[in-house]
Amino acid sequence: MVLNLEASVEKKVSEGYEAISMSVERQIGKEMQEMRAMMNKELQKSCAKDNIVSVEQKVLKLVETVEKQRADSHDLRDCVQDAVRDKLQEDQQEMEDIKKRSKNIIIHGLREVPDGDSESRRKDEEDQLQDLLHGMKCDDLSIQSLV
Repeated sequence: MVLNLEASVEKKVSEGYEAISMSVERQIGKEMQEMRAMMNKELQKSCAKDNIVSVEQKVLKLVETVEKQRADSHDLRDCVQDAVRDKLQEDQQEMEDIKKRSKNIIIHGLREVPDGDSESRRKDEEDQLQDLLHGMKCDDLSIQSLV
């Protein structure tokens, strides 16, 4: 008898649960249909469509602007890198020129060699310079280039 009572109670609870579940499912389904109808109604309004289109256009413009700025940023970075590279090359060339000229000597007041061919003029200038260095007792120095 207790077993029959338990089975009966269990059966009634199960039936009640099923009835409530079905009722809730029907209610949810009905509310979902109402929501769909409302959304469709709102979407059909031209104002809502225009707003959606307007928002989409604004998003597209923002995407284009961001992409353009990204491209401009890359172009600017490339220009800066090129300018820095060029400046470094100029500085390096200048340092090499300074190093080349660091041992140069300019002698003022030597007598002018009379006109002649370039080879004889060059030889006379070298002789003058050798005589000057010998007179200063700098015989161990050598002339590498004469301009």
